[in-house]
Amino acid sequence: MKKILIILLSVASLVASLHYSVTLLIFKINQDYITQNLCVQKDVENNTCQGCCHLKKQLQTQEEQKSALPENSDRKLVVDFFIIKKTSLLPDNSIQKVNYKPYCFAPVSLYEASIFHPPKELHL
Repeated sequence: MKKILIILLSVASLVASLHYSVTLLIFKINQDYITQNLCVQKDVENNTCQGCCHLKKQLQTQEEQKSALPENSDRKLVVDFFIIKKTSLLPDNSIQKVNYKPYCFAPVSLYEASIFHPPKELHL
């Protein structure tokens, strides 16, 4: 399901960014039909239009739709969903000093005494 959605959104964004190219491609694919049925000058003999009038209309409508959209502004709205506040139990001007004990190595024999050893079997 996710793969289909990803492919669909990718195709939609590609078509949106290349809408003029897609319009030209669709025009070239259907140029014969447009010339015979949709062209303004379809009844004129030796027509040099070849459906370009229909293409110009489509491109003009796309340009009008694009100009009707609101302009992109450089201003950005930043919304903080999680506001992080610095909280401290100490006043800001105080310095907390931490003293660490130096690490001392204990002899291995102390550790051996704490390990449980089962009693050995006595052979009589």
